[in-house]
Amino acid sequence: MKKKITNLALCTALLTSGVVIGSQLPTEADGVVTDKPASIEDPVVTKSYVDQKNADEIKNQIGNFDGNGGGISTTSTIVKLTKGQTLYADEGTEFVVRNGEVFAVSDDGVGIPDLTGGEDIQPGAAISVNHLLRFPREGRGIKADASTAATIYVMVNGGYQHLDASGNDITE
Repeated sequence: MKKKITNLALCTALLTSGVVIGSQLPTEADGVVTDKPASIEDPVVTKSYVDQKNADEIKNQIGNFDGNGGGISTTSTIVKLTKGQTLYADEGTEFVVRNGEVFAVSDDGVGIPDLTGGEDIQPGAAISVNHLLRFPREGRGIKADASTAATIYVMVNGGYQHLDASGNDITE
């Protein structure tokens, strides 16, 4: 009987000590850093929060290029061409001819990529309206037909040089 009482007292003492010691140990709720998902250091976030953070990061990485260092401008400039005027593109600039007859020009004899038509437009060839043209280098552009009476409108994304029929720079 004495042995049973001793064992019972020992078990009670061990159980009580375990409870006391266990209650003193820090837990996740106390701010202990863990690697578990959804812990205090890895909170649950919403889809809209993640989408916004991704959109902000994309905006920071893309930026707003003006065509002088390549890239695509986020705003378009409308340029008016008249009889015999030429529009030269800077590197990375894009043109969309909205109306009228224009022809490709190139100082180095190399064509202009027509992204809509999927072809290379050679110097002197007619340019289709509403086709996206991308200029990989300077020295290439478009020229209004010398016999046209209408004003030709061109959407430009990026840098450009506008020349009159005599080759003089036109300030806009």
